[in-house]
Amino acid sequence: MDDVEDPIQWAKPITDVLCDRAEDPDGLRFQPATMPALPAAFKTGRIVIRRSWHDYDGAWRADCLHLYATKPTLRALGVAVLATLFAPPDNVTAIALTDQRSEVHTILLTTPSLDRPGLMMRPHALEYWPAERATHPWHPHAGDAWHLPMVLLTDADADEAGEDDWSTRDVVEGFGTFEGIARFGEFLLDVSHPAREGDQYVLEGEAGYRGVSPMSAELVLWLPGSAGWTTEWAPGEV
Repeated sequence: MDDVEDPIQWAKPITDVLCDRAEDPDGLRFQPATMPALPAAFKTGRIVIRRSWHDYDGAWRADCLHLYATKPTLRALGVAVLATLFAPPDNVTAIALTDQRSEVHTILLTTPSLDRPGLMMRPHALEYWPAERATHPWHPHAGDAWHLPMVLLTDADADEAGEDDWSTRDVVEGFGTFEGIARFGEFLLDVSHPAREGDQYVLEGEAGYRGVSPMSAELVLWLPGSAGWTTEWAPGEV
């Protein structure tokens, strides 16, 4: 699997089934035996992520990432996110973003560690039922905030970031707990189905319509047809 670099081609056996059976009333089951193994790394020029911030009344500023991608790309990303549920603990799969307009250059898909006190459990399977998604997908029923997706904007350097490093962070690490990973992967599959009409989705933090966990950057998804989908930022139509 080391030579697999394109996430769309890697995910194609699963995404073809998703498109054919998206409205299946029995849902779909993801489990280790049916998921392709994650490679060590992906590479794609079909995702652009820009850094920004969300200012709340001049008193609170949250990191905000603007992600531009087509539905096939988001669908493949969703499969890769769900595959991390079944990867070994502490597994990290890097997605290199090669479009020069992207201010984030790497997405790290991380599988949670099991090295903690008490009961430790790993996912056995995920039953997925496609659903329509609102612009703020989990508002007002977000539940436990720590089980929402976590989108960490960080730096490739493991050392403590200085003030100069803060403005040049170019790595996104995701997507939190097993529950957060599952929710984000399902969300990506939902919004990327060809029949869905939504083209903008906003995952805000505690100061807004909550869609991400504590400590997380906010995330805005721009799809083709949205107000933010411009030639300045939009990656290739795939």
